[in-house]
Amino acid sequence: MTSNAVDHTDDVRPARGWGSLWPWLFLVAFIFVTSVGAVFYSAQGTRPALVYDHLVRLGLAVLLWHWLNDQCRPYRAAFALDMGMFISLVGVVLVPYYLWRYERWRGVAKVSVLIACYIAAYLFSAICLAALFSFAGDSDL
Repeated sequence: MTSNAVDHTDDVRPARGWGSLWPWLFLVAFIFVTSVGAVFYSAQGTRPALVYDHLVRLGLAVLLWHWLNDQCRPYRAAFALDMGMFISLVGVVLVPYYLWRYERWRGVAKVSVLIACYIAAYLFSAICLAALFSFAGDSDL
């Protein structure tokens, strides 16, 4: 009695979808929190501290790398050894390139969602800044 079962262990079909939800949540939350943090500096009339600026850049690079790694995991993408440095220097080109290479239009949609989140965070921070200035104008501070 022989079995006609076919072994599909080598059959690699990437799962369609948006990847894990956690990298998306961490990245979007980081974008919103850092833009609100910049609002508090701006409300005081100062530029963000150098440490804050470096932490924002480092955190964004790490979270963007983690997010990109999660998005390309089903395709077994081969990344450079120091992906964090590449994302820090040429992330504007590198992230859309990898997503276009492996996912085509779905990747363009993911980059569009990230751009929309960045714009929404900017608008949210502008609204928060206007609210802070309107409240500060009413008090005797």
